[in-house]
Amino acid sequence: MDQAVVYYKHAIELDRTFAKAWVGLSNARSNQAGHGFYPIRQGYQEAREAAEKALLLDQNLAAAHGALGMIRMSIDWDWERADASFKQELSLEPENPFAFAHIAYMDLVRHRFAEGMDHYRQAVDRDPLNPAANRDFGVMCLWQGQKSRV
Repeated sequence: MDQAVVYYKHAIELDRTFAKAWVGLSNARSNQAGHGFYPIRQGYQEAREAAEKALLLDQNLAAAHGALGMIRMSIDWDWERADASFKQELSLEPENPFAFAHIAYMDLVRHRFAEGMDHYRQAVDRDPLNPAANRDFGVMCLWQGQKSRV
């Protein structure tokens, strides 16, 4: 992740209007902060600023809504706004497996297990080789006492 941050920052130096680089920086900082590899407050603050910058540059960039939604859910515990961000992400890219995984994770947090199962299943169906989606779907199946079909 450290090297990813370096590359995203370099891309931003080359083009400050490159919204996808701002999203990448946001996701990298969120990952670092969330896994204890970067100071949590600073990491999530930098992640939020980068996601918000991406949205200023491109309001229709689904990944930016997803990045901001993860921050709202994980650090703000603002589940209504996180849910709204994920729904916006999905409305912009209805076939995006990450959007389904984000909504499924929100379902899990809000104890909407049946909906979460369905959303994780849709994420896996759209990207069957995605290890994170398969892992999370498998965990959800385990918690629900069901066998995964993956």
